[in-house]
Amino acid sequence: MTGSKMLLLPLLLIAISLQAFAQDPQPTLPSLPNELLLLERESVCRRHVTKLEKPTYPEDAQKAGIQGQVLAFVWFDKNGKLVEAKILRSPSESLSNAVLIALKSWRIAPDAPLYPEANYMSELRFVFALNNGTAEVADAAEAEQDKVSPEFTKEVESRKKKAQRE
Repeated sequence: MTGSKMLLLPLLLIAISLQAFAQDPQPTLPSLPNELLLLERESVCRRHVTKLEKPTYPEDAQKAGIQGQVLAFVWFDKNGKLVEAKILRSPSESLSNAVLIALKSWRIAPDAPLYPEANYMSELRFVFALNNGTAEVADAAEAEQDKVSPEFTKEVESRKKKAQRE
């Protein structure tokens, strides 16, 4: 491939990506040095999970009647290994810790043929509920998984600004 054709391919891919983002609003793709990052909605990320461990509902949280949703930011490398997990919102520290412990084992099967070197960022929601004495941990409803939370958008924007300063 000649130099001019090699230059056109990335520009074309960027233009296609920008057009897709314009049609389907989601956080802006951050440009971090030497790393291509793809942002995936939660529902897409969950479809690519190959290894997972569900969070365990902590006994102290059950006894205290703590329930609610934990929102986590996740970053997977090009091989599908978890690079980072960070809690963005949680009703309690014990529920946050349960999610972080479980996420350490998660792996995904990257599926971006045009971007084989890409890393992936997404958000994951875990719902902790007590129903008639039974403790349950579930994924958020699928409709909610298709939404992008303000916390995730803020996290991505913060990382983008930090990368631009470096």
